[in-house]
Amino acid sequence: MVFDGAGRFVGAVLRPARRPSGAEIRPHLRRLVRAIRSNWPNTSILIRADSHYCSPQVIDWCRANDVDFIFGVAPTTTLRKHVADLEASTLARFEASAKTGKVRRFKEFFDGAASWSRVERIIARVEVGGQGAD
Repeated sequence: MVFDGAGRFVGAVLRPARRPSGAEIRPHLRRLVRAIRSNWPNTSILIRADSHYCSPQVIDWCRANDVDFIFGVAPTTTLRKHVADLEASTLARFEASAKTGKVRRFKEFFDGAASWSRVERIIARVEVGGQGAD
């Protein structure tokens, strides 16, 4: 599903319920970006998507086509090492609080999967609430 900056529905692509490959995602992005730029050639484009879009092919395509992106990154052992201390301190803050609502904290670092063409900036969110950590 695609929404504009004001949250208005733009379009949707129906596809099988499985993780798409970068090669499957690129044609959809290419068509969407081409349509936007045909009407507004000088506009900045930011794509925000979940971790299914975070593939080397999509990241490289966005960079090559001057498209900014914010992609979720699936948790890995390496990423967990970067946030282990933050997870522990966030849990401690929640335990010391009134335990209502959530405690949410962020950490920024640079890392990259072996399959990525370069190191990327990653912002991790750690959240602890009544139902546990996320």
